[in-house]
Amino acid sequence: MKSFSIIVKSILPLFFIGLFSPVANSQDQSIKSILETRQYIFRAESAISNGGISRQLSSGYDIIINKTMAQVYLPYFGKAFGSPTDLNNRGFQFTSMSFNYNITDSKKGGWEITIKPEDATDVSTMTLTIFNDASASLEINSLQRETISYTGYIEHLKSKK
Repeated sequence: MKSFSIIVKSILPLFFIGLFSPVANSQDQSIKSILETRQYIFRAESAISNGGISRQLSSGYDIIINKTMAQVYLPYFGKAFGSPTDLNNRGFQFTSMSFNYNITDSKKGGWEITIKPEDATDVSTMTLTIFNDASASLEINSLQRETISYTGYIEHLKSKK
């Protein structure tokens, strides 16, 4: 009886891995196709300043990515290196119509996307790391502010008809 329980304990985890593996693989393909077609939204849930201070965010902070634009609406917490030209705009709020978009497979699973807006005055690079479960982290390198990171998730951007 004892040997039976040892066999069950050693085989049972392999059974569950095999059972759920195709589902995970199809979800990976679905996420990757969304990233490659550039039809998604990054929804930010928290922001982490360069000093390590984390803040939970209310809904409505996001980046919309499609083939022709990257629309950014995110708050900013941290140090600035110069005074802002628009005192009402304290976060990252812009629409880029000209940007480089590069997607690579991450070594730890998932994908890394580098977006370099050519027509944004304050942002040099946005690096989005997306995991297999659609959770994501974003790092924004600014020309006039300290780097800031965000955590959240991505979802498919449904086309409007």
